[in-house]
Amino acid sequence: MRKIIYTTFSLVIYQLAVAQCTTTNATGCKCKDITSNDCDLLPNIKVAREPLMVSGSQGVIEYSQTGNGPENGRLRISVSTPNIGHGPLTIMATQTFICGNDTFTSNPGTCPDGSEPRQLIKQRIYHKNGNTMTYWDRPAGSMTYHPTHAHMHVDDWGMYWLRRRDTTEPNPLNWPIIGNGAKLGFCLMDYGSCSTYNGHCRDSAGNVLLNNNFPNFGLGGGNYSCSPVMQGISSGYTDIYYQSLDGMYITIPPGTCNGDYYIVVQIDPHNYFLEENENDNVLAVPYTLTKQVPGGVAQISVQNNITAVCPGQSVTLSANSGNSYLWNTGDTVQSITVSQPGQYTVQVASQCGTATSQPVVITHHNSAITNVTADAICPGDTAHLAATATGTIRWFDAPSGGNIVHTGNQYSFAPATTTTLYVSSFDTINGLHGYVGPVDTTIGSGSYFNNDQHQIFDVHKPIILKTVKVFTNSTKHRIVELRNSSGVVLRSDSFYLTAGTHILQLNYAIQPGTSYQLGWKSGSSPGFYRNSSGANYPYTLGNLLTITGNSANLSGRWYAYYNWEVEEQGVTCISPPAPVTATVNPLPSPVINGLQSTYYVTDTPITLVATPDGGSFSGPGVSNGIFDPMAAGVGGPYTIQYTYTDSNGCTNTAQAQVTVVYEPYVTAEHLEGGYGFQIYPNPARDKVCVRLNFSKPFEGYLRVANALGELMHETPVVHSIGKKLSCINELMLPDGMYLITLTGVDMTYTGRVIISSR
Repeated sequence: MRKIIYTTFSLVIYQLAVAQCTTTNATGCKCKDITSNDCDLLPNIKVAREPLMVSGSQGVIEYSQTGNGPENGRLRISVSTPNIGHGPLTIMATQTFICGNDTFTSNPGTCPDGSEPRQLIKQRIYHKNGNTMTYWDRPAGSMTYHPTHAHMHVDDWGMYWLRRRDTTEPNPLNWPIIGNGAKLGFCLMDYGSCSTYNGHCRDSAGNVLLNNNFPNFGLGGGNYSCSPVMQGISSGYTDIYYQSLDGMYITIPPGTCNGDYYIVVQIDPHNYFLEENENDNVLAVPYTLTKQVPGGVAQISVQNNITAVCPGQSVTLSANSGNSYLWNTGDTVQSITVSQPGQYTVQVASQCGTATSQPVVITHHNSAITNVTADAICPGDTAHLAATATGTIRWFDAPSGGNIVHTGNQYSFAPATTTTLYVSSFDTINGLHGYVGPVDTTIGSGSYFNNDQHQIFDVHKPIILKTVKVFTNSTKHRIVELRNSSGVVLRSDSFYLTAGTHILQLNYAIQPGTSYQLGWKSGSSPGFYRNSSGANYPYTLGNLLTITGNSANLSGRWYAYYNWEVEEQGVTCISPPAPVTATVNPLPSPVINGLQSTYYVTDTPITLVATPDGGSFSGPGVSNGIFDPMAAGVGGPYTIQYTYTDSNGCTNTAQAQVTVVYEPYVTAEHLEGGYGFQIYPNPARDKVCVRLNFSKPFEGYLRVANALGELMHETPVVHSIGKKLSCINELMLPDGMYLITLTGVDMTYTGRVIISSR
């Protein structure tokens, strides 16, 4: 009975004291220094060991890497942040709003880019001076409207990780990180008292604190909620965010071993809030993973995922995280750089055990020219060169440091002299390729969007942003912009898009850097779809790219560009240059031999001769290698041409000039008269000719008789159709008058000629 009476009496005294300790009455309030009656009544926020020590929906849930959909590889956690200080944590909203670098003195509703504005807040500090309660305010960061929770969240309230303990390091924030969670924004409220959530409130020695352990229990009112005007946690109360809420998880990297780790949570990482103790905002709670990789594991990741490297180049091989490493090269570090082809393995020792990796085989990618062909040509001709290779062929005018004259397997040009070019094969070894970001709009609610906004991302290695997917509600031009962290446009491309789903071909080559922006032209009202909820940053593709957030600074928002296709810029191997020679053969030098410069029209045809033999003649009066002065006719100079082609196929010509003249005793009238029977010269000496135009083939005799009719000379004559000349040489007749007769089967022509030796 005494015990019961004592307890009841004590409770009455406690309630009376608390009733006189409010934010307007300091009579019953106690200072931290019990000897003082004049003090600031500060809060003291801690991280509760519970519910981090509890498994299940009220605490921590581990998910394996597969079979759990979006929960794959997550460690869901619940975080309780009790206030064990003498005063409340009271957060007051101001009327100052921030959109980017712009400040507003009233709520703009949404920022010009469509994001939610950040609202600056202040912390209210209550001050006891005897029985009088006053307060003062100080800046304390900001809060932002959270669309999926539909209320205001105090920004950057907490951070959390999965870490491995370093026994030589007392500060858990310096322990090796295994997995990361996101920066967490809380709606600060009095979720329940320390007695209601027994075990959540503890002092520095770990002793459980209940309501009656707080001299100023309930100071703040015990009724803080997610108000847009005032939030907080009263003395002796706690706020709890359970693991079912957005962002309440740590990502466990694939390949993490089962074993003992620590969940590390830090509250108020930027020290925005003034507290009694600024050194107790970090808690490390042991946690054993059981659904990850059983036993020891050893894996090798290859830089750029490329195992074929160019000769002379190197590649980095990295083992998964462990306590110690032993490579078959003798190295004992996590990553090694190799340049020699061969087989590499690593033994990794960790808390899960020791294992040896599967071998990784590094080979040399031998770029090579496998075949070359080239023409041997004649001067002035076009040479056709060709090569085959393992990659893209480039032609150079020098073996090193030369100019590129052509790209491609074949090259044609007309060299003046024999010319050597040099060809090399350029082989590109492609790196990592994949997709990152939400596949489509089904991640959450959203709508079509016309304000200015962009995604923010970091690039860790040179990449090509190949494609993105967009969803549009109308037909119009859209202008995509890639900008650097300062907003300077690096690439801008216009796409004419109809309403629907489109894959945009970007092919943006991007160098390593932070806070790149992928957006659209300011003020263009693109009508792209954007998700107002469901995004879950960061989105990472290997060691290439991380999409860290958006310019609205809202964790659930995703703007316009879905399913980014990313490819690592490849490594190029270059083969040694191979010479290719286009040979220009010399032209032959033919010569026409024995041809005189002048011939009489009455001369017999001349057989033409030239060296080298085997060519062909052409020109006036030339037929089948014979020059006939009569066929050429009196005149000239005529060009007689000899064309010769040598064994290389090169052709050249020789020329000679020939003039045809009358004999001294032959006149033009003799030859150019009508087409009747003509005798010349007349008088004649030792040679006489007759000329007749034959209308049909003729066969007969040319006879010479003296004045007595005696036959002095006879010669057969055969002619084809046309103007023909028949001559008798070396008559050797005495001077006198002679009768000349040309007799055929059905025709006879007769004339007289005087033979005179004078």
